Amino acid sequence: MTKEIIVEDSESMSAFGKFMRTEQIYEIEVKFEGPDGTTFTIPVVYTPATAFQIAKVYEDAKKDMETEETFDYMADLFNITIHNWRFVNVPAGKANYEEGELSVRDLTAEARNMLERAVAPGVGKTAEQLEQDIKANRRKVGKGNRRKPKAINEPAD
Repeated sequence: MTKEIIVEDSESMSAFGKFMRTEQIYEIEVKFEGPDGTTFTIPVVYTPATAFQIAKVYEDAKKDMETEETFDYMADLFNITIHNWRFVNVPAGKANYEEGELSVRDLTAEARNMLERAVAPGVGKTAEQLEQDIKANRRKVGKGNRRKPKAINEPAD
């Protein structure tokens, strides 16, 4: 069961401070399925990237990147956030798997999306999805301008 705390008093502020000072480490499983039906499940231990880390990785990225460059940046982002695998950009099947390497080219589209959403939540969202999230979380602060209902003038008999 999840617990939601709205930070608005000293007790919740203290709980938030304690949470932010601890290292948030998570684990997900990525599956690799072979044509013979064999499935390998690898655990991926990670810490979600901060906006600063993402900006640092992509600070010199160009809008019209080649595919090769895109995979280099992806490997850099994964290496910053994922603790138990080292990502490299080498042809599929050429990483040193026995030493904990994994090529970004080995990842299926589903595995890549899952890892990107885990380590950098929100990065893959479209502008419309982000706007929808903002609208859902937006609320007015204070009383605002409330209008009194207009009095209905009824004719006197």
